[in-house]
Amino acid sequence: MSPVEPPAAGGGPQAAAVPGAPYRPWEPAPPRPKPEGIEYGFLNPVRDELVGTTRERLVYLCRTAPPPRVWTPENDYLVPPYEVPYLLDACRELLAERAGRTVRRTAAFGAGLLALWSLAATPLVLVPGVPLLIAYLAYLRSGRQRAMELRVEELRAGEANAHYARWEASQPAHRTRGLMYMLMATGAAQLPWLRESVAAAGMDPARVLDGEPWRVLSGALLHGSPMHWVMNFSALVSLGRTMEARAPAAYVPLVFLASALTGSLASLYLPPHVVSVGASGGLLGMMGFLLVLALRRAGHLPEGFGRLMRTNLLLTAGIGLVGFMFIDNAAHGGGLLAGVAIGAAAIPNGDRVPEWTGGALLERAGLAAQALLWAATAATAAVILTRVLG
Repeated sequence: MSPVEPPAAGGGPQAAAVPGAPYRPWEPAPPRPKPEGIEYGFLNPVRDELVGTTRERLVYLCRTAPPPRVWTPENDYLVPPYEVPYLLDACRELLAERAGRTVRRTAAFGAGLLALWSLAATPLVLVPGVPLLIAYLAYLRSGRQRAMELRVEELRAGEANAHYARWEASQPAHRTRGLMYMLMATGAAQLPWLRESVAAAGMDPARVLDGEPWRVLSGALLHGSPMHWVMNFSALVSLGRTMEARAPAAYVPLVFLASALTGSLASLYLPPHVVSVGASGGLLGMMGFLLVLALRRAGHLPEGFGRLMRTNLLLTAGIGLVGFMFIDNAAHGGGLLAGVAIGAAAIPNGDRVPEWTGGALLERAGLAAQALLWAATAATAAVILTRVLG
């Protein structure tokens, strides 16, 4: 079928908004009317053009690469394909197939991760790790059946979450990039001398109590292995972007700094009193902050945001239980509590404060926290180089 031009009037992505319904930039665009004279068709998102087709072609597309919007004789507007009854099963089948691919990829990744973990640390990690991986794979396998039973409301919520993720990725993330560069700098400084760097600036409770208190911060900037660094760096990018998109940007360095320090202090005073490194305390604080955000401002977030945060927290707790022999759970818990406390004190209720913005004082505090973290980064690199080269 040949392409069909969208209608000249009212055909843009903001057209035909439902009266009285608030439009949020991270939600799917309001409905647009279908063209006249063609019964079936779909929206080509690349060219933003309406393409006429057949019913059979629509069913095929929904099983392979579903378009974001379609039209049929039963609808006056372009609608998501899952809202058309005879396209719903095709959409479910595609999601079930994707769930199967996820199981296969997770099995390969999980087995590789456990193998590397056992070689880098101890084979004992396989004792809890293998059953936990099997249980998680069983849960993912059940996702295939759940996909075949998804309701339209659930698919609509999933689409809103996908739009939110794309919108979030498009937002400025200057404070997050500052923390990213910080971890990149410390990672580069310690990469040639991993063991020496941990001894020189790791969070060693004995040395902290013996007159080196600066280790409570330097230890949070270092990592024990390249894999450790990659995992924390990835978490920082995700959590930081989410915070900057939905809260004043100054909270990113503030929450990270306060939570990293609190996590190190928890590690200092709680067992097992061993040397530890890693940004996980600060990252768990950011996650705690987002948990409070999900509760206080649920109406300003997509459906399922809070559930996603809770799932991430449970996964982190599970990893902590599996690797308790070489994961500093005290630092994790201390950082999480700090983030929750900051969120409880700072995050307003969304109904009372629809637009949440920070003031000049908060911005200055964020800049100060960022400057302190960069100063600590420079000092940590200097300590490592002095230890190695001196």
